Amino acid sequence: MVLLSLVLLLCAQAAPLVSDEAIYAFETQEVWTEREGQRIYGVLYVPQGAGDRMPALLCSHGFGGSWRSCAQYAEAMAARGYVVYCFDFCGGSPGSRSDGTTLEMSVFTEQADLEAVLAMAQGLDFVDPDRIFLLGTSQGGAVSAITAAEHADEIRGLILLYPAFVLVDDANERDSSPEEIPESTFFLWMEVGRAYFTPLIGYDIYEDIADYCNARV
Repeated sequence: MVLLSLVLLLCAQAAPLVSDEAIYAFETQEVWTEREGQRIYGVLYVPQGAGDRMPALLCSHGFGGSWRSCAQYAEAMAARGYVVYCFDFCGGSPGSRSDGTTLEMSVFTEQADLEAVLAMAQGLDFVDPDRIFLLGTSQGGAVSAITAAEHADEIRGLILLYPAFVLVDDANERDSSPEEIPESTFFLWMEVGRAYFTPLIGYDIYEDIADYCNARV
């Protein structure tokens, strides 16, 4: 697997994320963090012998996914000296090990989850807080971009794999006002609630995420 072949966006003033050769063995451990009383489940990959303060990569799965969606990226990056955390968004899927239900989930609750994960990673004594990167797939890519824009000084680089920015356009094409949104909707392959679509009405994600790259220039 060549991770860089999948990179759609990298806004970083740093050396390349990966080398061509795996160097480090790594250990995994289950790690929980919390956001507003809801527990967030994840798996932490920790390289062995890669230094006292290592760069970190926080991986966000797509709509209806789980931490396992990013496991292959985590293994590749941990072998190259990056601490990696893959986690389940609260209500991110019916099988999520984190708290919450899919009826409560939205892009912005997932942003709050990722912000809690970021704070957790910043508090690990073996993580270099000046070298924290975000990786997100599909909806997780959109969430990563929004989060990075809010925390530009804290995020060294951003990797988006097929980011689902179109979900905002889709929501606005479905409904023109919050009053039109039903209490629950079977969307794509799982049931979501009004909380998913309502905050997207009139939201301009492209204007929002531009703040990250502008801040990194």
